[in-house]
Amino acid sequence: MVKTLRLLMGLAAVSLLVAAALHAGLIIPGPFDTAAQYETGVAVILLIGIGVTFVGGSTARWAALASLVLALGGATIGLYLAILGLAPNTGVDIVYHVVLVALLVASIVVAWRLDSEAAPSRMS
Repeated sequence: MVKTLRLLMGLAAVSLLVAAALHAGLIIPGPFDTAAQYETGVAVILLIGIGVTFVGGSTARWAALASLVLALGGATIGLYLAILGLAPNTGVDIVYHVVLVALLVASIVVAWRLDSEAAPSRMS
């Protein structure tokens, strides 16, 4: 189950990095540098969370949960700002944020269900 968690977290992190590249104008012209900075920060938090899952045990589980909750907070704020029109708010942006929130909630469910007493060998 931890491999599923890593996959979900990795998918979210990669999608955030792609969104950051888009908003920074690296792929298409875009004046949303602030959004790119936040997306990059959240992606880094998720990548750190993935890295800690290789430690194993309850520490890894709680680190993954913490990084996911922070990412969920960021995605929710991004969705809220997009709906208000204070951030990039095309239909694609709003759908992306909704899907990202769903992905992060699913990841939190997977992380929560991990055996908190799992030995490090079982977490790898």
